[in-house]
Order: sequence, then C-alpha cells, then structure tokens
Amino acid sequence: ARHFMLDRAAGRGTSDGPGTIEMGATGSKPLVVSWSKRMDLVLLPGTGDAEGSFRRAEFTGDVDARSPDFQLQAGKLAVDAEPVGRKDVPRRIVATGDVRARALGEARGHFGADTVEVALTPNAAGDAQPRTLVATGNVVAGDDAQTLWASLLRATFVERAKPAAGAAGDDALRSDLGAVAAEGPVELRMADGGRVFATRLEA
Repeated sequence: ARHFMLDRAAGRGTSDGPGTIEMGATGSKPLVVSWSKRMDLVLLPGTGDAEGSFRRAEFTGDVDARSPDFQLQAGKLAVDAEPVGRKDVPRRIVATGDVRARALGEARGHFGADTVEVALTPNAAGDAQPRTLVATGNVVAGDDAQTLWASLLRATFVERAKPAAGAAGDDALRSDLGAVAAEGPVELRMADGGRVFATRLEA
C-alpha cells in the first residue's frame, strides 16, 4: 500500500493504494487478499496489529482472495475474524460487485454472482473451514458436467476426512462441496445439451 495509518488506541487502520495482506498466517489455511484501491482495518483497541487482534477488514478495488479451499475475485470484500488462541481466524466473508470464484476441492466447481457470503468456523486444528455459502443476483455455477443459472444459490461444504497416517498430500486442509439448493427462475444445462427449468432445484 502507498500509505498505511494505524490508530492503535482506537483499533483502526487505513491504507490507500494497492496492497496484499495475509490473515491467519500462523495456521495451515491462511487467507491472502490483494486489492487495488483501499483497505480499512478494525483491530482490538489498544493491541496494535499483533496476531490475534484482527477483527474486520474491508478491501476495495479488484479484490483477489485465496485460501487452500477457494479463490475469489470481486469489486469489494469484507472479512470478519475471531481469535482462536493467538491466531486470527476468518469467520465471515462477504464479496460484492461481479463476484467470481472457484472451489479448490475435489469438485473444482466455479460460480459467479452479484453478492456472495461465506460462513466459516474453526476446525479441529483451529483453522478456518468454510461451512456455508449464499450467492444472490445473476448466479451462475457449474463444473465440467453441468452449468446452473439462478437468482439465489445456497451451498454447504464438507470437510475432507483426514488421510491415514503417513499418507501424502494435504487433503485434510480442504473442503468439498456438499448440498446445493438453487431458487429461481432456475435453469440447468447438462454437458450433453439437456436442459431443466424449475423454480427450485436441490442436489
């Protein structure tokens, strides 16, 4: 960022210009956010910017957020966090403005919407694990097998089972897509060209 101002007593920070921040850096699932215009921070008053003091951040302009579970781009992004031990763990992410995202789990799905809200909770390791997603306005979601258009999409995430001891990979760190419900008008197009129209679909 070009300029960063921090009022430690009030717990407020502001930066103008582009920048990048990493939240939850002491855990295995950090959230890395980049932006082009502005960032506003809310910290626990009197603590400065120590790990465990972060409460909220708002990012504006060409926002890019990445974690082991997902990658998201939007015009504006707000992140609320809570302390878990000495870690700052994101608990709520709200993205607005031509939101585009893709899951990094086994399903490799993608979606877009006007607004997307993701709720997260700490997992057994104390890292943020996505639990639910709500997308509204011009929703499009799909994968290699199908594409769906709707007014509203609700989804849950399922934490992958922990691999056996000594197994390679980081599957325990990621989530896969669980139940999905779309509200309409809804259109579902299959890879073979088949189409389904409905006011509500569940999968």
